[in-house]
Amino acid sequence: MAQIPDGTVVGVILGYEYGDLYEQHKHRFKRVEVSTHGQLIGLLNSNKLDLAIFFDDVLHYYLQHEGIKAQNIQRGQLNYSSEIYLAFTKDNPHSIRRAEALDAGLQQLKKSGVYQQLLNRVRP
Repeated sequence: MAQIPDGTVVGVILGYEYGDLYEQHKHRFKRVEVSTHGQLIGLLNSNKLDLAIFFDDVLHYYLQHEGIKAQNIQRGQLNYSSEIYLAFTKDNPHSIRRAEALDAGLQQLKKSGVYQQLLNRVRP
């Protein structure tokens, strides 16, 4: 991140987290915040951004499954790796049951092999 020149036009998704390193350097960039990944890809393709930050699997999905063409997109350096968590509110009496149902469903998907099949679709 430090080697990206000051004033670089960087595209990101509004509300997404890009890690501590990005937070330390974002003041140096001209940021363009958009709502969708399709918008980011379109801005890259029309040369309105110098770079955009994507999660690898998300970009791969859009390029493979949404029919979006990448005219001049090249993969850069890894910026950030994160865990994703799903949280349930303690104030909702159904939260425990919903969390247990999610866990059971994920275990069933993994046991049946469907989970791996889904991963293979976005990470060939």
